[in-house]
Amino acid sequence: MGKAKADIDVQAIADQAREEFDLGAELRGRSRRTKTVRVYMDEVAGERLGGAELRDAVSEFGMPTKEMHYWGIVGERMKLDDKKDAAQIKALNEEAAALQKTLDDSALDIELTSVPKLVKDDANRAARAALGIRERVTESHPRVDEFIDENDAQLLQRCVASITKVGTGAKNKGLSIESARNLREMLPEWEWQKINEALKSLLYEKVIASAAVENPDF
Repeated sequence: MGKAKADIDVQAIADQAREEFDLGAELRGRSRRTKTVRVYMDEVAGERLGGAELRDAVSEFGMPTKEMHYWGIVGERMKLDDKKDAAQIKALNEEAAALQKTLDDSALDIELTSVPKLVKDDANRAARAALGIRERVTESHPRVDEFIDENDAQLLQRCVASITKVGTGAKNKGLSIESARNLREMLPEWEWQKINEALKSLLYEKVIASAAVENPDF
């Protein structure tokens, strides 16, 4: 009898321990990182405003090197002297401010949120289903490029928390898969890359260092 009673007590303790918290609720309620990416739609205003970027070049000795390339108002401003060309600089600054307002008024602020692995896996399955692909897609698959584009759209659709039009403040919650595909196809390539880089950092980068959870003195 003593042994039976002991078994019952141990089982009761184990049951109580299991009911201390709901692991599923804990996982569903965990905080998630977000990133907001501003994408610009007006290519004409953007080109005129200009900018600077590091480009591949060849030195006078024929060696590969890098050099800064400037264009638009930014490029024009680089050639002017602050004192001699003050009036021209003032005019360029005013034009630049107007162009920046044009860019912002037509821009979209896209809020992205991280998602767990099961959602990434679901996007992968949905991408294959949309393309009629049953097998796993590897780098040597004949339709790998199609799959990457569709998977990007499926991931984007699942990660977008909201899209805000900067000029009006109008906001959409979420994104349909058709809109995700259109965004992927219609955005200027360099603007899509901003979204893609943000998605990669939210979904695939390690964000909790070992020291933060293993070192009690951290």
